[in-house]
Amino acid sequence: MAPKKATKTVAKKETKGKVAATKATPAKKGSQSKKAAPSKTSGKQWKAGKAGKGGKGGKPQEKVPRKKKILTKRQMVEKAKLFEVAPSVRRIGQDLPTKDRNLYRMVRWPGYVQRQRKKAMLLKRLKVPPTINQFRLTAPFNLKKSIFRFIRKYKCEGRIAKNKRLFKEAKLRLDKPNTPRPKKPVQLKRGIQLVTRMIEKKHAKLVLIAHDVEPLELIIWMPALCRKLGVPYAIVKNKGRLGTFVNAKKTSCVCLTDVRPEDQTEFDKLLESVKISYNERFSDLRKHWGGLKASHKTMEKARKRKEKAAKK
Repeated sequence: MAPKKATKTVAKKETKGKVAATKATPAKKGSQSKKAAPSKTSGKQWKAGKAGKGGKGGKPQEKVPRKKKILTKRQMVEKAKLFEVAPSVRRIGQDLPTKDRNLYRMVRWPGYVQRQRKKAMLLKRLKVPPTINQFRLTAPFNLKKSIFRFIRKYKCEGRIAKNKRLFKEAKLRLDKPNTPRPKKPVQLKRGIQLVTRMIEKKHAKLVLIAHDVEPLELIIWMPALCRKLGVPYAIVKNKGRLGTFVNAKKTSCVCLTDVRPEDQTEFDKLLESVKISYNERFSDLRKHWGGLKASHKTMEKARKRKEKAAKK
């Protein structure tokens, strides 16, 4: 059975070969053979096949964009070394200043800040008279601490506390109309007009003056008035701190007119130290001029001048 199948397959192949030969025979010289036009489908198939994977046809491949190579800091430095870098010039119209440079002194500050700084500089450089200079000689730390600790007991009552006190008094007087009105609580007095009135009437027992009142003419005469009338006074830092004891943002001066009996001994000791620091030293403070402090530049120039003169 196997050799019969083989003969049949060979015969089929031979017949196919003969048919292909007859189709491929060339045309005669006289006959005009028409060239076969290329079919429309063949071009499309060719393009599709070329675009596909391995030229076998299918959908065309999309181009994948290349990722940009990100250089490290070290690679960037090495790349920059290939070119010669000119030295940077930081003058006007040349290279930009570095980002690390501190431009704090070049900031344009508001007008009030500039005026404060100019005033402070003038008070250092110019010759300041004693009446103005005495406000720079504030109370020492220990004295100031003891003063503030004591006057904290006599802090002004707030609006809520005052309303509660008045409400209690009114209720008591409604119940018992013949009861005498209670005394006001002992507390600090504030304000230039009220404090001046207390000094002139000699009701003030201790006057505290802020060192940074602006303008200074408002309060420049008060130390002389206190000394003339024998009222103890002290110049302390500052108007904001004094304002905390009278429920205000700031105040120029405060005074104590009365003290509770249990605090009298402590108050007497405090008055002694205040009188030693200010009232008894008034004649010395009147002679003490301020200012005339040279800057670091002028001091350095003076030192170099002295060195040159010594060498000669």
